[in-house]
Amino acid sequence: DENFSLAELARTTSGVEGQEDYWSPENTAERIVAGATGFFGAFQRQNPNLSEEEQLDKFLGIITPAIERGFAEAIEILQGFGVFEGSIQDNALQTQQLVNEKLSAFRERMSGQE
Repeated sequence: DENFSLAELARTTSGVEGQEDYWSPENTAERIVAGATGFFGAFQRQNPNLSEEEQLDKFLGIITPAIERGFAEAIEILQGFGVFEGSIQDNALQTQQLVNEKLSAFRERMSGQE
């Protein structure tokens, strides 16, 4: 769309009252991890013959590369727009780091190591 602009997207998605920090690295990482790990129960039901540890390992072995691929694609898009620099780059990389930390915490919590 020739009328698309990142500035307009940011303007229209950041003005929800009470959600001014919707796109913060912390909130974005939380949405990514909550969305991905929300399927764990269904995965367990579909794989009842695996031990709990095997279920967790296999599940994370599926979602982790998918999330990494999503980050790579998002970075590629931002680079294509010529905006992957400064605070945008910093926020993207911080979000990626937070997602990794949250996935590690999920593993610990689900394996009873917490």
